[in-house]
Amino acid sequence: MQAAARGPLGAPLQQQHVQQLLQQQEHWLLDNEDASEQQLAAALQQVTETLQQDCKPYFEAVERERKQKETDLETNAAAAAAAAANGSKEDMDVKLPNSQCIKRAKKNKDEANELFKDGNVELAVQRYIKGLQYLSKVFDLKENEKEEVQTLKQCLNLNLAQAYLKLMGSDPKTPHFEAFAKKALSSCDAALEIDDQCVKALYRRAVANERLKEYANGLADVKKALKMVPEDADFLKLKERLEARIKAEKEQQKKIYSRMFS
Repeated sequence: MQAAARGPLGAPLQQQHVQQLLQQQEHWLLDNEDASEQQLAAALQQVTETLQQDCKPYFEAVERERKQKETDLETNAAAAAAAAANGSKEDMDVKLPNSQCIKRAKKNKDEANELFKDGNVELAVQRYIKGLQYLSKVFDLKENEKEEVQTLKQCLNLNLAQAYLKLMGSDPKTPHFEAFAKKALSSCDAALEIDDQCVKALYRRAVANERLKEYANGLADVKKALKMVPEDADFLKLKERLEARIKAEKEQQKKIYSRMFS
């Protein structure tokens, strides 16, 4: 808030009053180090309401600037739509309002799903990536938008991982096998950053690791997932397969060592 007072919209702020209020809050925090989460939330709510009331012109200026940005973005969106209608290619550098970014991300996801079903996996990958690119452009999300964006990001990453697994196949001789595997792992990681208990992401990451012969990594994900879905047939089969391959690897290593010292 003190930085805001020195910013371009700081003129309506009573800087001395703001500093005094924030210092009082800082002293309160020092005197109440053992305050509960509810007490901290109440204190934050109180100081926020006081600032909004005492510095009303500043917050009105901020709101005007926000609305102007939205207007500018809507104008850009209209221009981009007009260009698209005239056959121009989508320009990812054009700034769009959040609503348009979310809408286009959904459209790309839906189109990618259809392409994937029809066997056009490479084109589906391009659409999934474009959907994620649109979501990377959102800013200052409203509360009702945050969950929607996170859910959509997770879905796009999960579908992208599945597409990369499809492209890599199970034969290491497949062109770009390792590159596709790493991209599948990266997509699963991104989905798990949003929800670390996402069983679909854990399964697909385990499969990618299995194909890379990183059996221990795959088994770790399987065991984590089975704590949440202990009766899942796919995970149980994958667990059995990974454990068998780990056992076979150990036996092979024993044979190699025995030959070295025989």
